[in-house]
Amino acid sequence: MVEYGRILAFSLDLIPFLPTSILPPREEAGGVVLGVDENGREVYLDWRRLPNFHGIIVGSTGSGKSTLAKSLIMDLQEEGIGAVIIDPHGEYKHFVERMGGVVIDMQENAVNPLELYTQKPETRADNLALACSLILGLSGEEEAEIREVFLEVLEKDSEAFPENIFNELDPSTAFKLKTLFEGWKKPFVSISTILEELRPIVLVYKSRGSPMPLRKSRFLTWVLLELVADYMSSKGIRSKPDVIVVLDEAHRMLSLGGEENVLVRCYRETRKFGYGFWVLTQSPTDLPLILYELAGFIILLSGPERYVRSISTIVRLGPREIDWLLYNTRGIGVLVRQGDPRPRRIKLRVRGEALEK
Repeated sequence: MVEYGRILAFSLDLIPFLPTSILPPREEAGGVVLGVDENGREVYLDWRRLPNFHGIIVGSTGSGKSTLAKSLIMDLQEEGIGAVIIDPHGEYKHFVERMGGVVIDMQENAVNPLELYTQKPETRADNLALACSLILGLSGEEEAEIREVFLEVLEKDSEAFPENIFNELDPSTAFKLKTLFEGWKKPFVSISTILEELRPIVLVYKSRGSPMPLRKSRFLTWVLLELVADYMSSKGIRSKPDVIVVLDEAHRMLSLGGEENVLVRCYRETRKFGYGFWVLTQSPTDLPLILYELAGFIILLSGPERYVRSISTIVRLGPREIDWLLYNTRGIGVLVRQGDPRPRRIKLRVRGEALEK
């Protein structure tokens, strides 16, 4: 406590007047450059200084979420970090082709939801039955029935999936479940093959102009994240991310389940297993709100007042950050990093190649 005549001031009260509160210190270089702050100093996205490398990119329609993600994917590629993109609308196909990457049409290919690495059969059966229940609106009895059948197949012959699933279910339950597995073709693509590919990979849901049904898209996304987390856990502890998984349209794909959502479970993991899930959304309140507390970083892009006010109810922003998002054009954002109480107002650095259609 400091005494000035009759005025008493606690030392913490003086923090707003200190130079470091007026002008945050220059950041130590590391990771990839996200952009520059108001004073032209570089701001970094550095996995070494984050509790995890899970992230959320929020922006209204046309704000540049996908463009920013593409630019960061290119930056990470140069750092030896791979990328798998879950692309419901085919927006990344040409970008990945230009990078010499791999395009997988998920209407012509499929993964095996029962492919196990470290998970116990009981856990996988629980998680898949929960996903089916949330997406299809099943009763408790139907969810329990599906769980038992999944578990039985896991313990006996997971390679016979999905035919052996439907043979064991009540006809009415099997009918509902088939909507999730329509067109699920063999041979399956192994998640290990996808994740060990050194080039960027995009998993496209929209084939020949025809979108995948929403329920199937949601289930496939849930399964993919489940498999990625399981496989990466099997590789053991990592000091650096091996791969990031970018999920576009996250508010449509994974808005279900609250605390039970697969993303919430994965975001609770630390960086030690070498992966990060990045979700892109234009509707911030449609994601489980706990994700904003668990994410290693959040990037908020500029936008109209209604959108910014919605964000400010979820992420703690000061008046200057709100004005920064409200009154600036595309290419402006706010970076919030877990463990850092100071949001950073930034001008994003986007590579020219990411702007190409």
